[in-house]
Amino acid sequence: LLLLIVFILIYIFSFCDYSYYLFILIIIFYALRKYEPLKYLVAIAFQSISLKGTELFAILSIIILFFYNNKRGKNLKYFFYVFYPLHLIILFIIKKLIQ
Repeated sequence: LLLLIVFILIYIFSFCDYSYYLFILIIIFYALRKYEPLKYLVAIAFQSISLKGTELFAILSIIILFFYNNKRGKNLKYFFYVFYPLHLIILFIIKKLIQ
């Protein structure tokens, strides 16, 4: 049953950005959660083998994850509820002004 769920999730992820690679990367991080340095090395190796083109820049995200100290940061939840749609509106207005 677990294997069936994994295959279904891989199929679903195949239609998303990063395809099923992201799903496998999540499994890698979960399986190696207690082995800090090894987790990041395996993730970098997997990403460099599996990703192509601009997706290779995702390897840089490993640097941010490496410095995570398992402490919750500031609660900026509501800031991002405002920031995300607001910056899209600003970019849309800039696009219309340029055209």
